[in-house]
Amino acid sequence: SIFYGMLLDLQLFKIFHISTASVFSAKDFFYNIFAHIVAFYLIAFLGGYLAEKLHKATKSLEHQDTVVSDLKAFSRYVIESMSSGVFTTDLNGRIIIFNSSAQEITKLDHAAVIGKRPADIFPFLDNLMNSLGRMEGDIESGGVMVPVGMRLSSLKDGTGESIGIIGVFQDLTELKEMEEEVNRKEKWAFIGELSASIAHELRNPLASLKGSIEMLREKKVSEEYADYLMKIALSEMDRLNGIITDFLLYAKPQEINRESFDLQKALEDIAALLRSSEKNGKDVTIIARPAGALNVNGDAKKLQQVFWNLGLNAVNAAPDKGVIDIYTEQRWNVVEVVFSDNGPGIDPDDMERIFYPFFTTKESGTGLGLSIAMKIAEEHGGNIIAESKGPGKGSTFRVILPLSNK
Repeated sequence: SIFYGMLLDLQLFKIFHISTASVFSAKDFFYNIFAHIVAFYLIAFLGGYLAEKLHKATKSLEHQDTVVSDLKAFSRYVIESMSSGVFTTDLNGRIIIFNSSAQEITKLDHAAVIGKRPADIFPFLDNLMNSLGRMEGDIESGGVMVPVGMRLSSLKDGTGESIGIIGVFQDLTELKEMEEEVNRKEKWAFIGELSASIAHELRNPLASLKGSIEMLREKKVSEEYADYLMKIALSEMDRLNGIITDFLLYAKPQEINRESFDLQKALEDIAALLRSSEKNGKDVTIIARPAGALNVNGDAKKLQQVFWNLGLNAVNAAPDKGVIDIYTEQRWNVVEVVFSDNGPGIDPDDMERIFYPFFTTKESGTGLGLSIAMKIAEEHGGNIIAESKGPGKGSTFRVILPLSNK
């Protein structure tokens, strides 16, 4: 602006010669000086303001770049510090991240896996997108097979769009070894408990049998009493045979002759047998109401034994004028066969043990009926669930079985 003012002074005092058309009057001279000075200062102010804004924007971008870099570094530190193996893929299903723990578990270097598909390292991942969720499988690691547990999830950006897959996995070797050790201990504990139960069940009839035989050997009893002792001996022998037979039925693997049979007819037959059975002088009403024709694929004789055991237990538990309700409920591809009674119910302390071998709350019986029933149900891919609201409120047993496709 100063230079422009000097230029106008030279023109005004005719020191700097220009054409006549360009000569300013004094009024125009001062107007031009003022206008240009204002314009120059305004441009200078705007230039300074824009320069300051540009400087601040540059600083802000530099700060954001630093924050982003720090976040990326922090994310890398977190991933690298995890004890679990972690890998991520891009949208093409190629591995782009493979942390240190993943390298340690698989015994593979980072460079050896980048760009590969996860199924190349984890053979049980046939279809990556269809494998989302929890799974387990074996991988080869350093020449040995290693069990791993893995969870796959979709990797998404800030907008919720999928940008790949993230997999988190662990070496399950120690966990599997611990499970095997626990199973071994539980197995031996079960064998010990079972042996004690068998010994207890056998000792009572053997004691009666021994006493009867010893008295008969002494020949100091009457013929009538000798016949009585002989009946006791034969009865205890039958009891021993029953215990051994039931135990073998429980312990020995049984062949399952599978065929599709009519569940409705089987339950109606069981109800008829229960109605004609000995009820210890009680008047018990047995209601059978299976929900139409349902076909079950299994061994009809063995499953009828399950239904008979549960029905007989319900009859024994029911009070005089009691009611036993036998019905079915279909749920998806399974059927529930329900035996419900209004008897004394099951004590909560006994609920967890009712399926244990030789456990019984009755004075007679081996305590193997429910154990055998559960074993048969499990061999058919099913289960038995016991329910009771407590003493005096009845019991319900649900036999869950898969339906036949036929």
